[in-house]
Amino acid sequence: MAGAYALYFKRGLAGDELLTSRVRGLRRALANKLYVDELYGWAVVRPIWALARGLWRFVDATIIDGLFVNGIPSLIAWISAMARRFQNGDVQRYAAVTALGVAALLYVFLVRG
Repeated sequence: MAGAYALYFKRGLAGDELLTSRVRGLRRALANKLYVDELYGWAVVRPIWALARGLWRFVDATIIDGLFVNGIPSLIAWISAMARRFQNGDVQRYAAVTALGVAALLYVFLVRG
């Protein structure tokens, strides 16, 4: 505090010129807030952005879009296309498939059980 008093109150603006000429690097560092923002951006913000970008590519684009948005609807479309082949309105075919299913269940529970 005494240094600030001596430079600015006793000498006026001449103290500012004196300080500028003697410690130019320190003044620049103080004017740039000791480069804390740059250090924080380099050490914290950049890695977090890189992690977020990587997670976006893997989680969002691959898992969510690939599996849930595109994968499940494609699976449902394929299953419905297969099911459409069996549902043609032929009651005799429905009865035959039901009889085969009942026979398979009886075999599993009575013979193998």
